[in-house]
Amino acid sequence: MIALADIVQTQRIEFLNLPPLWVLALVIAPAIVIFSRWLYRRQGLAEGAWLPAALRALTLALLVLFLLHPVRLTQKVAIERPVAAVLLDDSASMRERDLPELARRRDLPAGSSRTEVLRAELAAPLAALDERYETQLFAFGDNLRAVGGLADLKAADGSTRLGDALAALAAETRGREVSQVILVSDGKSNAGREAQAALTILAGRRVPVNSIGVGDPDVPRDVRISGVTAPEVALAGDTVTLEINIASRGYSGAPSVLTITDTGSRTELAREDFRLAESAGSTEQSVRVSFVPETDGDLDLAITVVPRPDERDTSNNTERRLLRVEPGRIKVLYVDGYPRFEYSFLMHSLLRFSNVEAQCLLLDASPEFIQESSDGVPALTRFPPTLQDLLQYHVIIFGDVHPQDLGPDHEQYLKNIKTFVEAGGGFLMQAGPRDAPREYIGTPIADILPVLIGDPATEWAAVADPGAGFHPTLQRPRDPHEVVTLTPDLDLNRALWEADDGLAPLTWYYPVASARATADVLLTHPRSVNAHGPHVLLATMYYPQGRTAYLGTDETWRWRFRYLEAYREPFWKGLIRYLALNKLRRSDYRFDLSTDLANYNIGDRIAITARVRDSQFTPLVAPSFDAQVVLPDGRRETQTLQREEDGVFTGSLVAASPGPYRLWLEDPESPDAGPRSPRIVTASVPSAETDDPILDVPLLTALAASTGGRYVPLARADELFASLRDAPRERAVDEPEREELWSGWFQLLALLALLSAEWIVRKRSNLV
Repeated sequence: MIALADIVQTQRIEFLNLPPLWVLALVIAPAIVIFSRWLYRRQGLAEGAWLPAALRALTLALLVLFLLHPVRLTQKVAIERPVAAVLLDDSASMRERDLPELARRRDLPAGSSRTEVLRAELAAPLAALDERYETQLFAFGDNLRAVGGLADLKAADGSTRLGDALAALAAETRGREVSQVILVSDGKSNAGREAQAALTILAGRRVPVNSIGVGDPDVPRDVRISGVTAPEVALAGDTVTLEINIASRGYSGAPSVLTITDTGSRTELAREDFRLAESAGSTEQSVRVSFVPETDGDLDLAITVVPRPDERDTSNNTERRLLRVEPGRIKVLYVDGYPRFEYSFLMHSLLRFSNVEAQCLLLDASPEFIQESSDGVPALTRFPPTLQDLLQYHVIIFGDVHPQDLGPDHEQYLKNIKTFVEAGGGFLMQAGPRDAPREYIGTPIADILPVLIGDPATEWAAVADPGAGFHPTLQRPRDPHEVVTLTPDLDLNRALWEADDGLAPLTWYYPVASARATADVLLTHPRSVNAHGPHVLLATMYYPQGRTAYLGTDETWRWRFRYLEAYREPFWKGLIRYLALNKLRRSDYRFDLSTDLANYNIGDRIAITARVRDSQFTPLVAPSFDAQVVLPDGRRETQTLQREEDGVFTGSLVAASPGPYRLWLEDPESPDAGPRSPRIVTASVPSAETDDPILDVPLLTALAASTGGRYVPLARADELFASLRDAPRERAVDEPEREELWSGWFQLLALLALLSAEWIVRKRSNLV
């Protein structure tokens, strides 16, 4: 075994005035011989008497040798091992479980991933390579990075940038002598530059790139869940619908089964029989499945595509989701100014909805009038006067209400509504011909609406054909918002909104200036346009913890024509549920926990924001606040969030493993009160890494061949490592010591001896 750097002393002879070798061999040496022969033949030396000429030639050769200035250099050098760079694929495709034979050979559990098998296969060969080479380990996926060992591989990167990794390696080792590059990968490059193009620099430096293939070159048959769209909160007794994306390969048209199971009680909640999409390659399809949770509580849902008997990898057939089922109904406060048609129909719908507790307030009713409310819910006699009174509701609906009709304290009431929304409540303003929304310009309500009201005269001037019937234009018809999704059939859904044989046309709306930049516009007018675009009919917005909406017409009662309540009541039920969602998922409005996304790729960073108020409902002033996290493997951690501003705390954690991450806050004043503002996010393997994870043997073979390297499968990695035998490298550690070789006594005596011998031979030959 060669040490990392052995210091030895070496000696070598150099000629300081050495001309090119061709000059020495083709000019100087022949000139000496020819001159010596010519000299003695001119003096009449016999043809066979060659000795004097030879002595003269040797003398001249010795003089030329002295003129070349020979020296002996003595120097200390470090003997170093050659460098071998090992590039290890650390992308998410290395989570595939397609090496069962190698796993058995290494006594690994059934279903071990590529990374687990790779660690077992390369441990001994790498250790042996370390004895002959200075080994540098790199992992690559999204980027190239140095690692300390095989244990550092996480198979978490969301893409494989093979070409970028090779180019980065060339830059990383610029100025260093790399003897061998060993690439360990499945060869599937799905991002970045072309791998062959990136080899130019390494090939120019004559560095062989050897490749080791990891994976199965045959397309595996597989069924997996590639995505889940599911609500976070539901009401007991309400229908919950999940949309499951299922990717399949090799099972074209085969029957399959999707199940939803509560892992806590092991109860099957739903089952859906379907057929996999028909295709010769990889396909993806969407399956909807619904169930009705009967009781409240947290449901840990296991969503499973039943594995097929010959399916090799079944680890991707199940996804987990947490569904919070609330026991109570949605509490709605509906305020309107006078008994218009819309009030009558909407009020009766609210009282009919099984999952709604409604209290209605008609402001122009006489004091003796008993206001409408759901069964068992007391009737109102006035607008709720305090913020605490408002906080009992989930959603507040304002019809055509003049602010002053709310009472003498109407300004404070509007401020309370704004605070209610900031705390997570939902608010809807439905336009009316008298007061809403124009009377709210400059009020706190205008701040929370998803639209800018604008100047009434200017906007009314932009209305096309006032009083003429129109059908709203549906925004994003191929991906409509849940509020305006009246049926799963997207073509039918669009026709219901826009076609003449769909919902009955509207004849009136209130034109606002525009939607806010942060709003989500759902419906617009088909003809009326201002400088900002089509007039907005329906829009929603987050503000900041609650949800608000603006509905620009009071004629949804017209949708009963032809369809009765088939679509009108589901629209209102969906809109109310959407507005209530943020308030429903919060145990206490003092606490709000949110993340930047609901779904992540493994390796992504989950950004966490907590908004916390103290018991007096003022923003909490503290340097930090703790969030509780349960990882996919069941381990619980405390994530400390740092204060960004009063009441706002931020932090992050890495989604290192696929699966659900449960997060919640706890009240430090009541630690036993249970989770506050629970939330669940999911990390999954990126689809770019799972769509086509087969081993690309041709690419890896071509990469190796173009640089003079070798390709072997993972099972023969030890052969490749054992065949690498580069010579050690020498590196000078000091300046050489020089000894002149032409000026000593021995050299002088040798020259005199040659001259004396020639003189003696000349005398015996009777030459001058």
